[in-house]
Amino acid sequence: MNNFDALKKAVFEPAATRRSCTDYYAARAFRAHLNDNVVVARGYAAAARFRDHKKFVYPDDLILGSVRGKASDGTLTEEQLVRAERLVENYGNHFFRINHDHYAPNYPDVLRLGVGGLISKIRASRAAHRLDPDFAKKKNFLDGAEIAMLGFRDMFLGYAEAAEKVGGEELAKAAAICRKLSTHEPETFREALQFVWMCHVAFLYEKRYAMALGRLDQHLWPYYEADKAAGRITYEEAVSLLRSTFIKIGESWLLGGDDVVNIAIGGVKRDGTTAVNELTYA
Repeated sequence: MNNFDALKKAVFEPAATRRSCTDYYAARAFRAHLNDNVVVARGYAAAARFRDHKKFVYPDDLILGSVRGKASDGTLTEEQLVRAERLVENYGNHFFRINHDHYAPNYPDVLRLGVGGLISKIRASRAAHRLDPDFAKKKNFLDGAEIAMLGFRDMFLGYAEAAEKVGGEELAKAAAICRKLSTHEPETFREALQFVWMCHVAFLYEKRYAMALGRLDQHLWPYYEADKAAGRITYEEAVSLLRSTFIKIGESWLLGGDDVVNIAIGGVKRDGTTAVNELTYA
């Protein structure tokens, strides 16, 4: 499907700079919303991290999403970066003790809903709770969540546009998938893998750490099984998609950090029967 050796070489090409600029995007959003509720302002900051970073695409990418966009391009001064970091810190840092990271997201549910479904769920919750006595507090949370999700939607569109500029048959496919996923839930194995990976990359832009991909052979199995039955995918193509995704876990080391990505395969189902499937081996 792609030249994996070329992708691997490009992924481990040292970054020009190891200085992250994602706090600069967040700080810019905080400054624009200094008078807003803190929870709402956090939503704008998250959306800015998703929307504003450079959408880096490798020529041999199959699944889009890269942390190379975290690196400063050299146009920001050290003073600007430090001031941005201080402003972000003033809003308080989230960490694993409050379940900000170090956990396995509920990928089965978000795969089922997609971006559009998640935004609809937020809006429905806001409508359902409008008569609650503590509605103002709930509304702030839901407003912030919707703002962040709209930024995540634009992250898909940004990568689609970047892939189209690089060009090529596979990147055209990847771009079309990202455009679809900006509003609709995934329906194929490649779409589901793209959605999960984009979620993971978004977590990294939020400065979360050790976010697990979890039981990936279970989350993605329904999509793979349906594709195989319809003749849309082969085992070898699934392997190619997976390794072209997993190789990018190494990108964080090139930018002066690291990442811990736990993946569980096999095991048993709730009824005690084996959960091992063809995707487990892939």
